[in-house]
Amino acid sequence: MNDSGCSMSGESCPIGGRIIQLKSVDSTNDYAWNLALEGAKHGLVVVADQQTGGRGRLGRSWLSPPGMNLAFSLVLRPSLPPQDIPPLSLVAAVALFSCLETYIPRLSIKWPNDLYCGDRKLAGILSEMKLKGRETDFVIVGIGVNVNTMVDDWPLELQSTAISMRQAVDKIFALRELFQQFLTSFQSWYEYYLSHGFHGSVQQVLEKNSYLFGKQVTIAINGRTIQGRAGNVDEYGRLLVYDRREVCWPVVAGEATMMEMGDPEKRGDDNDSGG
Repeated sequence: MNDSGCSMSGESCPIGGRIIQLKSVDSTNDYAWNLALEGAKHGLVVVADQQTGGRGRLGRSWLSPPGMNLAFSLVLRPSLPPQDIPPLSLVAAVALFSCLETYIPRLSIKWPNDLYCGDRKLAGILSEMKLKGRETDFVIVGIGVNVNTMVDDWPLELQSTAISMRQAVDKIFALRELFQQFLTSFQSWYEYYLSHGFHGSVQQVLEKNSYLFGKQVTIAINGRTIQGRAGNVDEYGRLLVYDRREVCWPVVAGEATMMEMGDPEKRGDDNDSGG
């Protein structure tokens, strides 16, 4: 393990002011979470050459073979109420998009937490929050980017749905350089969000580069579904979904999948809406 930068017991660092680099770990999010429980300061980043038990949303696994991709987690201690924490995943997505758009064609952001190249997943984000009473204690933002994997490196079930930067443009990328570029980008977008909120530039990047906009989608929320046409993301980070009667359903969180042609649309219940 390599450990560089600010002391764990010192003042808060800028993003990446302290970096812990691991050869292998089950999950960078779990490792960072445990450090945060022990008092790790804002700005700590845990990065691993290999993840053996990486997690995505809804308990899915995240494949990260040795030395080929980026897998890292940030410790954040924002002075924000808990209701303002969920949009941080989208802020991280915008920061990652801003970092990668010069390299990757047909790059888009899929609400609520993925980057796509064409119709295949390039990167994913998993944010987890701990409360202290009714206040935000800390947030862990985990990010995985498929960088240098090739098609034969994927399990068979992922070969048609996942893609790496190398596959997209036939180029091998320097992981350390990409990592540092993201930290710089995230620092800028994170400070913007703290100062200006979600509306403005963050919302504009999402609207311009939305993967889901205009498509027929099914949103799964706690066993219920909302089906309709995906609109933009509003100033609170909620996806606006319009049913066949053009009733708007603002969705805070959920799993968005594309509807097959001919699928019937179903009206959601009030409890499906994010409010």
